[in-house]
Amino acid sequence: PLTAGDIAALKEVINYNIQSMTSSHEFANYIKDLLGPFGVDKMRAMFGGYGLDKGGLVIALIAENELYFKAGPDEAKIFEAAGSEPFTYDAGDKKVKMSYFKVSQEVIEDDETIKKWLDLAYGAAIKAAKKKIK
Repeated sequence: PLTAGDIAALKEVINYNIQSMTSSHEFANYIKDLLGPFGVDKMRAMFGGYGLDKGGLVIALIAENELYFKAGPDEAKIFEAAGSEPFTYDAGDKKVKMSYFKVSQEVIEDDETIKKWLDLAYGAAIKAAKKKIK
């Protein structure tokens, strides 16, 4: 069983992680408006940041005023080749790497490239959803 000290330590870690992932609502709205024409149809608050959905699937995260796109193994290779890094967060004494990759300002500002990356992220979300169904 957890002690009161364990619970207090967990709350401290959770609160730190939430604060470190805080994103401004203005930046999130800017990204939602930018991606809306490409099919992003929902934004919701998640863990101090935001999740962006397309067709009912989370395809992107916004944390610390940075945009991250969903990636499976194939998409991760493409994103990494372009210099992107995965979203990570601290969980106590270890770093957790998630399957979302940072979208650079250059990609955000290029309609053709961001559309390609968004399509890759949507494909990754579809593949991940199919794996959950199995």
